Amino acid sequence: MSRPPAGGGRTDRSVVPRPKGPTVAPARPSLVRLVLSLVLALGGLVAVSGTAVADDPQVPAPLSLVTGSVTLSDGAPAASVTVSAAPKAGTDGTTASTSTDASGAYALELGTGTYTITYGLDRYETRKVEDVIVTAARTLDAVELVRLYRLSGTVTFKDGTPATGARVQAWTEDEDTELESRTTVGSDGRFQLDLPRGEYDVYVAGRGVPAREYYLVMDRDRTITYSATRTPSVTGTVQLDDGQSFDQVEGSVDVQQRIDGYWETVDWADVESDGSFETTLAAGTYRFEYSADGYASRTVDVVVTSSDRTVDSVVLARLPRVTGSATLSDGASFADVDGLVVVDRKLAGGAWDEEHDLRGIRADGSFTLPLAPGTYRVSVQAYGYSTVLVQDVVVTSADQALAPVTLTRLPRLTGTVSLSDGGSHAEAETTVALMQQQADGSWDHLDYAWVEPDGSFTLPAPEGTFRLEYDAYGYSQKLVDVTVTGDRVLEPVVLTPLPVVSGTVSLAGGVSPVSVDAYVVAVQRDEVVGGAQVEANGSFSFAVPDGAYTLAYYADGFDTLERALTVSGDTTVPAVTLAKLARVTGRVVLGTGTSPVSANARVVALRQQADGTYVRETGAWVTASGTYTLLLGAGTYRLQVSADGHTTATLSDVVVTGDRALEPVALTRPDAPLENLVAPTIPAQVVAGQKLTPTPGTWSRDGVTLSYQWLLDGQPVKGATSRTITVPGSWVERRLSVGVKATVAGQPAAWAFSDEVPVGAGRLVVTTPVVVGTPRVGQALRVGGGAVSPAAQWLVYTWRVDGRIQYGNNKPTFVPQAKHLGRRVTVEVEGSRTGFHYAKAISQPSAAIGVGTIGVRAQPSVKGKSQVGSTLTVRPGAYTPGTVRLRYQWFVAGRKVSGATDSTFRPTSAHRGRKVSVRVTVSATGYTTRSITTTAKRVAR
Repeated sequence: MSRPPAGGGRTDRSVVPRPKGPTVAPARPSLVRLVLSLVLALGGLVAVSGTAVADDPQVPAPLSLVTGSVTLSDGAPAASVTVSAAPKAGTDGTTASTSTDASGAYALELGTGTYTITYGLDRYETRKVEDVIVTAARTLDAVELVRLYRLSGTVTFKDGTPATGARVQAWTEDEDTELESRTTVGSDGRFQLDLPRGEYDVYVAGRGVPAREYYLVMDRDRTITYSATRTPSVTGTVQLDDGQSFDQVEGSVDVQQRIDGYWETVDWADVESDGSFETTLAAGTYRFEYSADGYASRTVDVVVTSSDRTVDSVVLARLPRVTGSATLSDGASFADVDGLVVVDRKLAGGAWDEEHDLRGIRADGSFTLPLAPGTYRVSVQAYGYSTVLVQDVVVTSADQALAPVTLTRLPRLTGTVSLSDGGSHAEAETTVALMQQQADGSWDHLDYAWVEPDGSFTLPAPEGTFRLEYDAYGYSQKLVDVTVTGDRVLEPVVLTPLPVVSGTVSLAGGVSPVSVDAYVVAVQRDEVVGGAQVEANGSFSFAVPDGAYTLAYYADGFDTLERALTVSGDTTVPAVTLAKLARVTGRVVLGTGTSPVSANARVVALRQQADGTYVRETGAWVTASGTYTLLLGAGTYRLQVSADGHTTATLSDVVVTGDRALEPVALTRPDAPLENLVAPTIPAQVVAGQKLTPTPGTWSRDGVTLSYQWLLDGQPVKGATSRTITVPGSWVERRLSVGVKATVAGQPAAWAFSDEVPVGAGRLVVTTPVVVGTPRVGQALRVGGGAVSPAAQWLVYTWRVDGRIQYGNNKPTFVPQAKHLGRRVTVEVEGSRTGFHYAKAISQPSAAIGVGTIGVRAQPSVKGKSQVGSTLTVRPGAYTPGTVRLRYQWFVAGRKVSGATDSTFRPTSAHRGRKVSVRVTVSATGYTTRSITTTAKRVAR
C-alpha cells in the first residue's frame, strides 16, 4: 500500500507537497475488455500448443492487453477520451487507438515494444506518457486530464473594423506551471485560446492596436472585448552584419520609455525571419534596444508622432566567438552527461558580474561562447564531474579558442533504500541528499539523487566528510554521516511510514475542490511540515510525525480555516466546510506617465471588528493596467489605496456581501497639473429615447467645476450642454459622445471626451389596449388604453373579429355588423415614430357580440285629412341601421282593422268620429324587432 505525501521534516522543501496525480481504483472491466481478455486467453492456448506456430514468419506476434483508466480534473465523466499508442522512434511495436467507456476505462492490444501513450479530449490538456514498456498484459497507472478554460473575445477599432492579425499572448508562471500561449485575431475580429486553470497576464497588441495587458484568473471561461483607438504603427528592419538569417538567429526589439526617471520596458517585438518587426505605440519618445543571440545589442532613441513611421534599418555586429572543448576523464560522452559552461564578466572594480551567461556543451564536447570584448572567467561543468575554472579569459575583436579541458570523474556513492511497508519509490519521490556542514554548524545541500524504482541510487560526491539525508514523502527521515575517499557502497537504509492525517473538505456552493486548488497543510512553529491537495471527492490525507500542529485549510476564493491538531498515530479529523470569499475588484489611476507597478501602487483592506476597530485583513498590488482584486469575506471594510509619491485615498464603509466592482480611485501628486485621469463614459449601447447621464471621469485635482458638451460624429450639438439629455430619434445612426470641461482656480481648463458610441433605434412602448363598450350589432366599440410612449407620430388600429382583420376600419372605433353576431372582437394598436422601432399591442377578446337595438331617428306618423273617403298615408320614420324591414297594421278605436296592412288607409262612414292610428313594426337582421304606434287621429263626423 502506498503512503500519502508528507514533509517529514525535510529541509529542502518549503512549499506544500503536490501529489503527482490522484489514486484511482481500477475501473470495472467493460464488455469489450472481457471479450478481448477471452480472445487473448484463447490465443495463448494456441501459442503454447506447439512452437512451430511461434516460429512461422507468416503468423503475427501475439498482442498483449494493456488497460487503464482516465479521470478528469473537474470530476466530469471521462467518457470518449481518445487513447492512442505509438511505438517509440526506432523501436518495434504496433500502432493502436481506442476511446474510454463511460467509466473512463480503456483497453489496447499492443505488441511487444516501448510506447508513447497519448490521451486527448476536447477542452482538456493533452497528456503523453512516455516509455511504456509492453512485454505482457499490464494495467497502467490512472491518468488525469486537466480541464482547459476558453479565453475568447474580440479586438476591434473604435469604428468597428476588426483588428485582423493583432496578437494575443497569455503567460502564467507559478510553482507548478510555466506556460506561454499565443494566437492572432481573425478577419472577423475574434480570437480564442484554451488554457489550463491558473492566473495569467494576457497581452493584446498589433498593427494600430495599442498594447493592453489584462490580469485574468482562468477558473472558468472568460471573454475579453477590446475596442482600440487606432494608434501609430512603427515598423523597421534588422540585419546581421555577417549575412546570417533570422531563421537561425532569434532577434527582438525591446521598447522602453522613461518612467519616473528610469527606462522601463513598455513593449517588445519579435524580429521575423526576413528581419522585419512591427510595434504599435502612442505618441512619445522611446528607446529601442535591438538584440540577437550572438550579436552586440544596439540602442536607438525613437520619436513617435501621430502618424505611422518606419524607422531606419539597424545592423547588429557579430560578437567574437570563444570556442573550446571538454572531455570526461572516464571516457563518457556529453550525449549522456549534462554539460554546462558558465561565463562571468569582470567589472571595472575587479568584481565579477553576478548575471551569469550560460551555454550548453554539445555531444562532442565542444562549446561556443559569443562574447563582447572584455575579461571573463569560464567555468566548465558536468554532473558527476569536477568543475574546471578558466580565469582571466581576455576577449578581443577576434575569435579565439581555449585550451581543451578535462573534467575528472567524482567518486560515486551507491546504495539502496527500502520502504518498510513496500511502498513505491516513484510515488514517495524518495531522494538521497548530500549535505556539507558550514562554519556556523548548519548543513547546506550540495546535491541530491532520486532513488530508482528498485530502491537503488547513485550520488556523485567529492572527497570529504558529509551527511546524507534520506527522504520520502510519507516516511520518516534518516540522516547518515559518511566519509568519501573514493567510490563507496553504503549500508542499506529502511524508511518507516509516518502517521497519516486524513479528513474531508466541502466547499460552499458545491464547488469542486480540484477546480479551486483546495489543499490542507499542517504547520508547526510557523513552518509547513506536511500537507496535500484535496481530491475531487473532498478527501485528503498526508503524513507527518507525531506532534502538535495547526491544521490550515485553503482554497482559491474561499475563506481560510484553522484548527488545532494533535497527531499520535493515524488521525482522522472532523469534516469542515469552507465559505466562499467575495471578489472585490477596482482600478487605480495615477498621473500621466506613471506606472502603478513602478510606483508600488497597492491596496490594503482593513476589516471592521465587533468593537468598531479595524484590523488588516489582506492586500493586493495594483497591476500594470491599474486593476486590483481582493478576496474578502462578508463584512465591512476600509480600503487604503496608496502609491509612492502620491496622495493616499481611503474608501470607507465598503460593505461586502458578494462580488462587487468598486469605482476607480485616482491618486494624485500634490503639485500635479489639472488633467483627466479617467475619461468620461456613457453607456456602450445608446438608443433613441434613452435618458443619459454620463460619469464625468476622474480628475487630478479636487474641487473642479465641470461643464458638458454633447457631440454627434465629433461635432458639438448646438444647445446640448446639460449633463443629462434624452436622445432624440433624429440622432439615430450617428455616433454620440460627450465632452467634459474641468476648471479650477489657477489652472488652465482641461477637456476630456468619452468614447463615441453609435446611437441605435429606440423602442416604443404600447400599453395593452382594451375594447370599450357593450359588444352589440350596430353599437360602436372604441379603443381604451393603448397609450404609446414616447408619443407616436403615427397610429394604426387593426380591428379583428374572431381573428379576421376588418379592413377599412383604421379608426379608434368599430361598429359590429349583423354578420358578426356571436363572434368576439379584438383591437391592435401599432405606434411608430422617427428613430424608433414600431411597437404594437393587442387587446383581449371582447364578449360575444349580441343582437343590436334598433334606434329611432324619426318617429313614424300619419299624414292626410282624417275624414271619410280621404286617404291616410304612413310616414314610416327613420331608424338605425339605415336599412330595415317595415310592416303596418291600422287600428280604429284601438281595434285592429282586418286586412289594413298597407302604408295607406281610407276611413269609411263606419269610422266617423273614431280615432285612427297605425302600428309600424321595424325589423333588421341581427337586431331585436321593434313596434311603434303613431298618434291617433279622429275621423271627422
